Amino acid sequence: MLTPLVPEQLAPAPAAAQAPPTPRPSLPLQPVPPRVPLASPKPVVSASGVTARGAVGQGVWTPPANVSLNTSYNGAVINRLSQYPSVAIDRGQLVNVLWSETVEAAGGIDGLVYWNQKPPGGSFFTVSDQIVNTRDIEPYQYRPRIVADVERTIMHGIWGTCDTVPGGTPIYYANKMVGAPAWNLPVQVHQAANCPNLTLDQQGNVHVVFETLPGQFNSRNLQYFQIPLGGFASQPEPIATDLTRSHHPFIHVSQDGTIHVAWSEELVRDDGSVNTEIYYAWRETNGVFNGGKWSGWSNLSNNDHRSDWPAMASDYRSAVTIVWHDESQCVREFYDIFSRFRFARGEWTPEANLSRFCLIEGQPPRRSMYPTIAVDVQSNVHVAFQSSILPSDYDGEIYYQVKPLDGAWGGPKNISNTPGSSRRPQIAVDTLQQPHLVWEDNTNGPYDVFYAFDAPKLGLGSSTVGFLLDSTDGSIGSQPVSIRNDGDGWMEWTATASQPWIQLATSPGDTPGATKSGLLQTTDPAPLYISVDASKAISGTVLTGQVAVNAGIAASSPQTITVSLYRGELQKTYLPLVMSAAQAGW
Repeated sequence: MLTPLVPEQLAPAPAAAQAPPTPRPSLPLQPVPPRVPLASPKPVVSASGVTARGAVGQGVWTPPANVSLNTSYNGAVINRLSQYPSVAIDRGQLVNVLWSETVEAAGGIDGLVYWNQKPPGGSFFTVSDQIVNTRDIEPYQYRPRIVADVERTIMHGIWGTCDTVPGGTPIYYANKMVGAPAWNLPVQVHQAANCPNLTLDQQGNVHVVFETLPGQFNSRNLQYFQIPLGGFASQPEPIATDLTRSHHPFIHVSQDGTIHVAWSEELVRDDGSVNTEIYYAWRETNGVFNGGKWSGWSNLSNNDHRSDWPAMASDYRSAVTIVWHDESQCVREFYDIFSRFRFARGEWTPEANLSRFCLIEGQPPRRSMYPTIAVDVQSNVHVAFQSSILPSDYDGEIYYQVKPLDGAWGGPKNISNTPGSSRRPQIAVDTLQQPHLVWEDNTNGPYDVFYAFDAPKLGLGSSTVGFLLDSTDGSIGSQPVSIRNDGDGWMEWTATASQPWIQLATSPGDTPGATKSGLLQTTDPAPLYISVDASKAISGTVLTGQVAVNAGIAASSPQTITVSLYRGELQKTYLPLVMSAAQAGW
């Protein structure tokens, strides 16, 4: 049983005036389902033994969709901003988005945390679910982060400010069973902290990193705690006790159980100016290596310029990729996106400039910032970031890059392409390798949360199939129609005949049936063999039916193949002409 978290068991109880409101009754979590291996696309292995992959991420991105729709709020609102979105994909391939809203209304400022969801092939709800209203508790609650435990169908969310508020502000945590009508009532997991981030390990335990602000000017320490599956939060522990200006932490757990933490460390130069570097530390969840203690920190950026906002992800080999924005190859206050990589407990590769906007001759430098990263089941690495020319970021766009396993990075691609300012993206990938992006965008005036994803695209070799039978002919062959994925990643498809006289098969030896399905990669079209039952055709009549091909979230789905059957007297004189018509798809 996954026990609901109780505030008293997590942190000292706040004063009565600070008690969280109860927007609705707390819903206890249902019993945790048994750990079930998650089905994933089967890798395609070439003759050389190397896993083959289609080109993901560079195909058909959907137009941006407005998730928050805050412009439709009631007339009492003076100003409303939907910001800091986070995205996760659950076991059912549902897209879950968590974000914060700041609402200036007649009664004061509301700090709101909202959630919305989109099923495969569907749309987001027109009314989002308000998880908590923090008015009169803590107006600084924002920047939520969400992760999905796909094996146990649990959603986890955490939020808190990332501003330098004296003494820090509370961190709140909530969870939700997939399919439950609402999130459990949020609980306070720390009273005075900053910039929380969370991740999951393979056993479903939640790992959290955050900043503490002891009270000294600009002093920040990193702390870590764990929420075991079905248990309670552990006591926070320091990560690097000899550092005092650590901020913007990111946490990730690779499949081998290593906990990776990266952050930006402020370093004061002799002249009093401040430089920031990307620092990194690790420890094992099982304590086999390094006695379960945090390693010493290492400087991954190591240059005399500003480096900030790291993010990490790992593949099935527990090989880690880290990204951050870096000023070292740009003019001051302009940035490119940098990356480093290492195998499990191996050495880090030299840093690589992914975006390279600052290196283009004759072009103005850009401010490429706030990278976000995800790795799919085929070990493709997906990165997105905001980029602008103006220092104000008012012309910001969301760019995306992808790197296949053992391949090279593709160039940046503009995904948002909106007339407003697009910023602060977050990315997630589903089990079909499709990347999903959310960001905040002010195209409609105040900032809304926008969403787009890189979809497969259904393509058919033909939309019509015709069969001509002589009245004495009792047999007929099948006709193949190719089913293609003209987009990216993997595409699940299902073909269904509308009439009992239409039969379908996926290969010449396959038993015909009314429904067939398959899983298709970009580079591998699949044949669908269509045949007819001649006994169902009355002489002299034409039968017409359809085969509906549905590919779920894929673009251009569903599509229809029209099937026609004629049985009657055929004059041999005209047979070549008739057969030519049949070949043309009559």
